[in-house]
Amino acid sequence: MQSDFTLPLGQCVKALPESFARLAPIFSHRDLSEVISDAEKADFAALRAARDFRFRINVALAAVFASAAFAAAAILVPGLGADWPDVASKWQRVLTACQFLSLGLAIGLFAWNVREGGREQWQKSRASAERLRLSQFRLLLEAPHPDPGLDTGELLSLKLEFLRQALLLPQTNYFRQRSREAERRSVTDVRTRVLVILALTAVTMVAFVAGGLVLLSFTHTLPTWGAGVLESSAFAVAETFAGSAGTLALGWIAWSTGRASLFNHAVTASRLSETLRDLLALGGDEDEPGEIYRLAQSEAADGNQEAVQTWFSSLADILERDHREWLEEMEIGEQGGGDGAAIAVLIYSALSRHR
Repeated sequence: MQSDFTLPLGQCVKALPESFARLAPIFSHRDLSEVISDAEKADFAALRAARDFRFRINVALAAVFASAAFAAAAILVPGLGADWPDVASKWQRVLTACQFLSLGLAIGLFAWNVREGGREQWQKSRASAERLRLSQFRLLLEAPHPDPGLDTGELLSLKLEFLRQALLLPQTNYFRQRSREAERRSVTDVRTRVLVILALTAVTMVAFVAGGLVLLSFTHTLPTWGAGVLESSAFAVAETFAGSAGTLALGWIAWSTGRASLFNHAVTASRLSETLRDLLALGGDEDEPGEIYRLAQSEAADGNQEAVQTWFSSLADILERDHREWLEEMEIGEQGGGDGAAIAVLIYSALSRHR
């Protein structure tokens, strides 16, 4: 399984570019080695929690829709099999049994998901893994180099660039990709809702007309043409299909509403875009580092450890933001990511005070 975010630091070490070879001795530090091992285990546990949660929820929601589909088919069978009543009756019983089995499966999976902690457990596992992953880089930044003769400014510059290459840029690419994906899914969700609303509107109109004609027949005010419509085979077919389509549409609504409540792509896209903007403000893009990062580079070259730690703390704060909200038992998406431009100004001011 691959991490939700970037490669664990342990894998980064194995693929350490030649330009960072002078950092290699630091990775043998005992505390850092232990944290790398713990972070990889936490990352695996978080991935497993995400996989299990998504499996339970997706199958449960699919079972809800399947239950509605079986119910819709059971409504159609008597009309379609009017010439073979015994066969139609058997198939209707089979479809009804499948309907309740699907519904039972959905209820069981939802109950299992609640027992396992649901989405909150997944997010807490992901938050713990993220915190450990950032701890690796924090320890790397603070760990001394075994060579006392190495220039402090050179070492800090090397560490800062490694943080950018191994953490900031992969995260920037990750959030860019995920925000685009969430935006596409958000558009798909809107189109799906529109189609469902149109289908429900059509079914409602048929049901309204049919219901009106039936009510008029009870009051003996039904016109002759209306009586003819009620007695026609076409009306019976339309009534059956309308009932079946309405049941299927309700199942689709239950499925789409369930997914929207758990995977709100519109909120996710907004949050990811805000985080991406903050990352770009802090470190720039791959080809253009940006003013804040260049300022941190200048401070690193002067041996200013505090300024580099300020830059890293700002990066860690951006990456931990969503997970910190979950650890505080707050709903993801209820709080925005903040103004990226404002964050950039605050970080720039903090770094400037060290000059």
